[in-house]
Amino acid sequence: MEKFLFLSPYIISLAISIWLTLYAWQHRKVQGADVYARYLFVQSLWILEYIFELLSEDLNSKIFWDATQWISFVGVTFIFPIFVVRYTEVKVPKLTFAFKLSQIIPAFFVLALFIAPFRPLFYPNPSLDHSYIFSELRYDFTWLTYGYSLYSEILTIFAIGILIKSLIRPVRLYRQQILSVTLGAIVPVIFSLLVLAGVDFSPYRDMSPFAFAIGNTIVTWGLFRYKIFDVVPIARELIFDNIKEIVIVLDSQDRIVDINKTALEALEMSSSEVIGQPVQQVYEAIPHILERFREPENFQVEIPLHRNKKLHYYSVRSTVLHDKKDNFTGRVFVATDISEYIEMQEKLKTLNDELEERVQQRTAELSQSMERYRAVVENQKEFIVRWRPDRSRTFVNEAYCQYFELSYEEALSIDFMTQILEEDRPAVNEKIRRLLVGEINTETEIHRVLKPDGTIGWQEWTDQVIRDAAGNVVEIQSVGRDITERKDAEDALTLSEEKFYKAFN
Repeated sequence: MEKFLFLSPYIISLAISIWLTLYAWQHRKVQGADVYARYLFVQSLWILEYIFELLSEDLNSKIFWDATQWISFVGVTFIFPIFVVRYTEVKVPKLTFAFKLSQIIPAFFVLALFIAPFRPLFYPNPSLDHSYIFSELRYDFTWLTYGYSLYSEILTIFAIGILIKSLIRPVRLYRQQILSVTLGAIVPVIFSLLVLAGVDFSPYRDMSPFAFAIGNTIVTWGLFRYKIFDVVPIARELIFDNIKEIVIVLDSQDRIVDINKTALEALEMSSSEVIGQPVQQVYEAIPHILERFREPENFQVEIPLHRNKKLHYYSVRSTVLHDKKDNFTGRVFVATDISEYIEMQEKLKTLNDELEERVQQRTAELSQSMERYRAVVENQKEFIVRWRPDRSRTFVNEAYCQYFELSYEEALSIDFMTQILEEDRPAVNEKIRRLLVGEINTETEIHRVLKPDGTIGWQEWTDQVIRDAAGNVVEIQSVGRDITERKDAEDALTLSEEKFYKAFN
């Protein structure tokens, strides 16, 4: 009974390590979780091997289990830096070369451990001390064991330094996640350094199981409190922070829970001034925006906003977030600066007005106006197309021809509906019907097209009806642009948002 009570802390430490191993392995698809599971598995072996050493009674058995612990020690100190590099995605110069170089010393150390001539370098004058509940293997640390221990501690401290550097993050949750992992790794290092310095915590030599137990308890707390391996900071940093659009995330109470760098720059504020604040407080000077923020529904709208003493126009998309039970949990707003596009539309509207005026004049004047119009629009990056109610085209600009790899004559002769994905054609046909019957004079819509290379592209088109003096539709002018990159970014962000908010439910 006395021996069992003595072993119970080691057994508890082993149980915690095994549980964390299984938990990390279940989340192995998450960045770094698979490596961390291997780190914890080797750590569990280390504790188990020490238990077997305690239970062994003869000198040779104890030396054998002690040697296996040295191997586990090598594994733990070798795997941990790999996990840190994977988890933080820190850029290490010549990473492959550094990885191969770091294997040399551990490989020689393990090899020497099982070669008989080198055995005295590990176990000089080994003996058993029977003064305690379990007999204790005694031997003096040599320059080899001290040297490798120092090497391993340097590797671990280097990895911990990377973690500490990664604590500088804009969102508190991610800082606390990394802090939990960092503290869990620091505890065994502190114990190891104290043991190497000759500090005795107990009659027995190895305090690693206790150090692992304390460190893993911290990590376990971080798993439940800060969602380690559930909410991953790396995906957010690569997608959320680097996206060019303004992105603001609100919770169900209309408080800002996340915001990207572009939005902070537009607000001219820091994250500490914004995170956790009600959106009404942050945007109190812009009441027309707040009116739309209050609507708990999906929408897309264009809004004007003064920024740097200049009027900007933004296309704002609101996406409502729900948990698995379909409960409302918040909203995400993505705003794209479309000022240049609006300016271009205004310029084209001016051109359209001039062209409509010319339609009422002589045929020769109309022809001359069309030539001047062509000279202006040929240099535009956006697509410009004019077509009759029967869908026959009268004009396409160079940007359109280049996009679809068509000559000017080919672009005029083909039916543009064949370029649109079949699933999107009903919506486009319905738009054309409304334009022709007079329900609307202008409309903007988004649809997919089949590009010449076989891939699918997204395009946004604004159609404007041109009428004669009697009010009859004579032509439709369409202005479009490729928005494939924007749609890809929005889709990637939506996937990241879903993962991000599932962690809070």
